[in-house]
Amino acid sequence: MKEIRLLNPDDLEEVYQLFKEATSDPKNIYTWAIYDEDKVCREYFKKLIDANNNAQYLFGVFFNNELVGALTLFHPIIVGTQHKAIIENMYVKDIDHLDEKLLNTVANFCTELQIEKIMAPVASNNISALTFYSEYGFSKIGFETNSRKYGDEYIDEHWLIYPIKKAADVN
Repeated sequence: MKEIRLLNPDDLEEVYQLFKEATSDPKNIYTWAIYDEDKVCREYFKKLIDANNNAQYLFGVFFNNELVGALTLFHPIIVGTQHKAIIENMYVKDIDHLDEKLLNTVANFCTELQIEKIMAPVASNNISALTFYSEYGFSKIGFETNSRKYGDEYIDEHWLIYPIKKAADVN
């Protein structure tokens, strides 16, 4: 049985356990802004899945009632940028194309919110994520050096974009 839905406070412990697993499974991380437990604790996830958080949405994908993947969508409520969203975190275990199904669900959610494009930052050395996003239909729009900083270490990122609303739909 497969289920994809927005996560809620009842899912906190499962979300946190999935995060801990994701930090040790780089093969299945597509986008992850958080790299270790020292930087983020349960409180981060508690705020993320709080019903009053209307700028971030945490989607979960379940397989046989087990949380096997998650995606955080950031939708800034800033005048002029409400037409786009950013994938902050995405991790899915390698099960039956659930990664694609999760992105399909998020794209449909974005359509409902009138979001026209999704952006995703991907670490420059994450070749499997770049391949996955490319096969899904994302395009590279830029490269940012020193995009993230952890202690004294920098990480470069590719910025990718997926058009929900195609150019033909605008006219």
